[in-house]
Amino acid sequence: KRKWLTLEEKINVLEDFAKTKSSHRQLAERFNVGKTQIANILREKETIYKSWRENGLNQHAKKKMKTETHDLDSIMFDWFCAVRNKNMPISGPLLQEKASEVAKSLGLQEFKASNGWLQKFKIRHNILYKSDYSESADVSLQTAEDWRRKLKNICEGYDECNIFNCDETALIYQAVPDKTLTVKNKKCFDDKVSKKRLTIMLCVNMEGVFEQPLIIGKSLKPHCFKGVQLEKFKMSYKANTKAWMTTEIMTEWLDKFNRKMKRENRNVLLFMGNATCHPHLKLSNVQLIFLPPNTSSICQPLDLGIIRNFKQHYRKLILRRMISHVESVNNASELAKKVSILDAIMWTISAIREIKPETVHKCFLRAGFAAVSDENLLYDVAEEEELEVLLRSFTCEMSVQDY
Repeated sequence: KRKWLTLEEKINVLEDFAKTKSSHRQLAERFNVGKTQIANILREKETIYKSWRENGLNQHAKKKMKTETHDLDSIMFDWFCAVRNKNMPISGPLLQEKASEVAKSLGLQEFKASNGWLQKFKIRHNILYKSDYSESADVSLQTAEDWRRKLKNICEGYDECNIFNCDETALIYQAVPDKTLTVKNKKCFDDKVSKKRLTIMLCVNMEGVFEQPLIIGKSLKPHCFKGVQLEKFKMSYKANTKAWMTTEIMTEWLDKFNRKMKRENRNVLLFMGNATCHPHLKLSNVQLIFLPPNTSSICQPLDLGIIRNFKQHYRKLILRRMISHVESVNNASELAKKVSILDAIMWTISAIREIKPETVHKCFLRAGFAAVSDENLLYDVAEEEELEVLLRSFTCEMSVQDY
């Protein structure tokens, strides 16, 4: 039976030849193969060394057959290497979106940059994820459990459209992905990533209807606002030196929200975290309900997936910007600087529009906003959470919804 040498054995042949200058016949006898295979190995020396540098010594590598996606694979790996040489991070979704763009240019109408394709691409080229992890703070589970038991009485008599939750989140609006795909055993050298931040306050009711977002920056009139009529955007913009929420800004927003509810002849509940900047006001049409301390991560709907979903949609828009500009910049810092506050405002509004009402509703259910008749729904949500954990153990690109 004909024997085919592995990549490691081919490297051994080349090293043996470099040291001993043996003939083709001597090498063939030494490695128990035919002279033709030895001649091919010596002739394809550069290709073999390149494969070794890029992929390592894969004991199970077989001779690759060209397929209709061979050119796509080659172009994608060259692009991947070029971008990583600039120390710019590459995420799975970014790689998939670029692959779809290249496939379209090559006329590959049937090609789909699926999670399966991504996984195989990473295996073929020995690409791994490198990422940082952080731990979440402890929460008072007993306090949270007591709170959930009180919720039914608090919400009694209010329709879902009149039960609101609002919360702020920091948005690093110029952030490129914080993890990257990279060739195995190759060091990652990250550029200094932008820490420029906006504060985004979201407010949504249990039916998934959002109020206009409140966006807080550091400058009241940044250069990118020149000639722009901000009143045309469906949001409110405020500014202070730290781009933080303040009691003054929050009080102004609550008064405005109360006036709106009064015009609509509605009495509503507004659930809020116990932050020091949240004033304890008595309003005519809005009853403020404050969550118990240290329970927001398990009792606040916005913290149970809505804010995360918002940021996922926002990051997709950053990825699309990366796709269109990555060849024209030298590093990730240069790319980040191309994102203005005006871009961030438009992307924030677009990202909120992408959040589905059923996503919001399920997050309210997770937080305990459910009557006895909703027990089956809560069970389904728990199953979805379990599925999400399982999916994360296999891949970080696939969501429960996609699965």
